[in-house]
Amino acid sequence: MSLQATCLRAVHRLLARLRWSSLRVEPPYVAVIREATACVGSTDRAAAFREAEGLDRLRSAIDAAEADDRPALAREGRQALLALRRSAPARGTDIPPEG
Repeated sequence: MSLQATCLRAVHRLLARLRWSSLRVEPPYVAVIREATACVGSTDRAAAFREAEGLDRLRSAIDAAEADDRPALAREGRQALLALRRSAPARGTDIPPEG
């Protein structure tokens, strides 16, 4: 097989992968839950997330994940919410109790 044919096949495979990945776009709530999970390990990022009304967005994202029948993702969101709520007093942020 010639170098040109090999390169052409590689380009076709790459284009096929790009088309496939563009078809698998995640709903916005997935990004919110992933963002919250990433903030858990960092006090500054967690505070910034909370200040940007992230907890309200996270609650909505958890509800959307449950409605979309994605229990593992909803559980991940609930764990992040709990961790973010627990870390709030350490920074002096006043977050009312759930209820």
